[in-house]
Amino acid sequence: MRTPLVLAAALALGACASRMQSGSDAARNQGERLVRYTCAGGATLSTFRKANGDIDVEWNGRRWTLVSTQSGVGQIWTDGNLSFRERGQDVYLEERGIEVLRDCQVWR
Repeated sequence: MRTPLVLAAALALGACASRMQSGSDAARNQGERLVRYTCAGGATLSTFRKANGDIDVEWNGRRWTLVSTQSGVGQIWTDGNLSFRERGQDVYLEERGIEVLRDCQVWR
């Protein structure tokens, strides 16, 4: 009885790994570099860094295109409502000026 369950679990995990690889390959094929983050509270965030310096951010089931803006400290990408910020090792996401994700670390 355990063999079918173990086989089903292995197939499911293999499918997940395949999908994750596919997303990474798709990013590379479009000239983007995928970076995944885990943030405080276990939230996840993905960025797709484009050759022109802009990024796409995937979070909470949505995807935004953000453009790089000038910053005195660190880097900021924004669309006017959503802002992705890097300051040294600190990465966080703001929506309309309110921090919605904090303490984000590159997912390794």
